[in-house]
Parts: sequence; structure tokens; C-alpha cells
Amino acid sequence: GILVVLDLSGTPSGLSGIVVSDPSGNAIDFTYDGGDDCPSGDYDCAGVCDGDAVEDVCGECGGTETDPNNCGGGTWDGDACTMDTNSIHVTSTGSVLYNTDTAIAGFQFDLDGASILSAGGGNAEAAGFMISASDA
Repeated sequence: GILVVLDLSGTPSGLSGIVVSDPSGNAIDFTYDGGDDCPSGDYDCAGVCDGDAVEDVCGECGGTETDPNNCGGGTWDGDACTMDTNSIHVTSTGSVLYNTDTAIAGFQFDLDGASILSAGGGNAEAAGFMISASDA
């Protein structure tokens, strides 16, 4: 999903100093997923930014599967749900994507290559998290 949306000055090159914790305050081991970036964030099933390829329910280009229970994993296609478990990614437009198998109670990170002007939205805001951003 989208964890939070950042209003940026510049183009981000990644996230570092990532700290994510569960409801008990224990650290969740998150890694940065540097997958290919697409300014719009819209990938088709072939992984082409802003492409128009058609996919089946499993995300297979030209596939014929109609039952989502028969779908498996695969390489990252720009969709947060197909990222590695417990990983995080920032798009060039400032959306911070994540995929986790553990409830998140808090997070912080440093943005590399750009400055954060403001932060809000995403699942963090929907869950009532206090969201703040600074350039320090």
C-alpha cells in the first residue's frame, strides 16, 4: 500500500535510516526496495511504465487465469503488494510504498536525493498516525 505521500523538492534516489516498529515497540526488519521507478507509478503487466498491455487476475500478460487463488508471487511490477515482504520504496513522485506481514505502529526514514516539503495521506494518515517531516 501507500504508507505516506511526500511533497518533494527534487528527485529522490532512495530511503535510508529506515526504522519501522510493531505495536509492541519491536523493530520490524525493513529493507529498501529500489525497484525501477516510473514517474506516474502506472506499470502495465509487462512492467512498462504507462504501457497498455493486458493482464489476467494474477498479473500475467496474456494469461488466462480467472481465479485469484491460483496466483503466486513474482518480480516487482510497481505494485506495492508484489514487493518483497517488509520492504519500502519511494517513487519519484513522493509516494512511499510498503509491503509488510506485520502491523506497523511507527516508522521513520531519511529521504536521499531530495528534500521533503510536507508529508501526509496514505495508510498512515488513514490509521491516525501523527505525520511530521523535517529537513534535518
